[in-house]
Amino acid sequence: MFGAEDGVRTRDLNLGKVARYQLRHFRSSEHHNGTVRSRMVWVMLAELPPWMKFAATRLLEALLALLVVEVLATAFIPAVLGLHQVVITDTSMAPAIAYGSLAYEQPAGQAQLNSVITFAATDGTVVTHRVTAIQSTTAGVVTGYVTRGDANDANDADLVRPDQLQGIVTANVSGFGTVQRVLDVTAVKVFLGAVLVLLLLIAAPGRRKAAESTEPG
Repeated sequence: MFGAEDGVRTRDLNLGKVARYQLRHFRSSEHHNGTVRSRMVWVMLAELPPWMKFAATRLLEALLALLVVEVLATAFIPAVLGLHQVVITDTSMAPAIAYGSLAYEQPAGQAQLNSVITFAATDGTVVTHRVTAIQSTTAGVVTGYVTRGDANDANDADLVRPDQLQGIVTANVSGFGTVQRVLDVTAVKVFLGAVLVLLLLIAAPGRRKAAESTEPG
């Protein structure tokens, strides 16, 4: 009985050794196959036509430049200057501020006649219109602003109280509001990330080959 049990135990150990060897061999094979596939993809990308590499490089540079400008316009500049941002979503301020513009505004203070202000309307919407008149007491205390969109034929129906004022527009960049809204969509971010990776993979082999050809010797 003892001999049988020892024999069974011995055969189990041998099986364990064989299993471990097969597992190591399997992992080694998988690693080797993965390396081969990566090299094949790299070789295929390196063999793409020159015009395709050139186009990918130029498109990559354009996308990166756009992203840099977008970051500067929507994050860096406002943070440095202490400005707020407003995306213009209608045409009531055209042509001075076009639809889709990104408007920069300083924190609310006392607006002047002809200032473009952003305010919370009584219906809950945020409006960016121009001040056409200012109402105040005999002591000079402002009680309200009369506003109108440059493209509108009449003044806004409601008087804007000072506590409704959110900011005074100091500058705007046409089109960047639309770009910001598009880039805020998660699906667009994922798509652009995938495009950038693909363009990098296409352009990188050509750049590396060009760098190697310029090395001395």
